[in-house]
This record gives sequence, structure tokens and C-alpha cells, in this order.
Amino acid sequence: MRIDFSGRAHRHTPERLGPLEALGVPAPNEGRYHRLGEPRPLYASTTRAAAWKECARRLARPLLRLGGHRMSTLLIREAPLLDLNDLHVLEELRVTRQDLLNDEDLMLTQRLAQWARDEGLAGVIAPSAADPEDPAAATIVIFADHLDRVSVEHESVEPFPEELLE
Repeated sequence: MRIDFSGRAHRHTPERLGPLEALGVPAPNEGRYHRLGEPRPLYASTTRAAAWKECARRLARPLLRLGGHRMSTLLIREAPLLDLNDLHVLEELRVTRQDLLNDEDLMLTQRLAQWARDEGLAGVIAPSAADPEDPAAATIVIFADHLDRVSVEHESVEPFPEELLE
């Protein structure tokens, strides 16, 4: 059910916002692995491409061309995560990969995140909804009370990749 994750992850934020800012505050909207008003967790991707594609899912195309975008490489240390990439875990939970990628109904993924929090886990690792075809791409969610396991290795401000705008 769990994996102890240590490694790098990538996170996109607007240029004006650091990669670890605005986390832990009440979320102004719901997300795949958090509910409205819950402490905002950190969302990151195991690949840079998936992090860029996640940004493209959230922002309108004209906004992607404006200004700079902050791309950060994060180091995550010894984070016990609910491993939703493991097919055996999905079978045990009676959940399919497609259930996790469903954008229409977030209740299931939010309940799984709540269960992981209740079990004392630091977060979730799951298939990337932004880049589902890449087996190396996963979403990592670190709950607000475990952000001490995350540090910034590198950050840069760069334009949105043109190849992803097409």
C-alpha cells in the first residue's frame, strides 16, 4: 500500500510564487487529492514534461504565453506515500487507473487522500492525469503537515515550452 519515496520532483508555479509558498493554507478550490478548505498540499510531478503539461491543463492558452513560469526541482526525503501506481494496491482498493484519472468526479481520489492522511502517510503518488501515456510520469502529493520533507534543489524562470502549445 505504501512506498517510502525519496527523490526529485518537479513543480510549476507562476513566476511571482515560490515553489513552497501558499501551501498549508485553506484551499480556495478542490483538487484531485484535496477538498475545498483543507490545508493546500504540494502537488508535483516526477517528470518536467508532466509538470509543464499539468500547467497547460490549468491555464488558458493565451495565459501560457504571458510572462515567465517558475519551474522548480524539489527534493523529497523519506516520504511514506500511498502508492496508487501499484496495480496490486489498486486491486486491493477495488479502484482502476482510469478511476484515478477521471476529471469529472474527484470524490474517489479525495477519499483516498483522506484515508492516506488518516493512516499517517505523508501523501500520495499516483498516475499523472496530465501525461497518462508516459509510464515515468506520476503525480506526487505531499500533505501540508509533511512539507518539512520537501526542499528546493533548483528553480528557474522560463517561458512556456513552445512544443506544448501546439
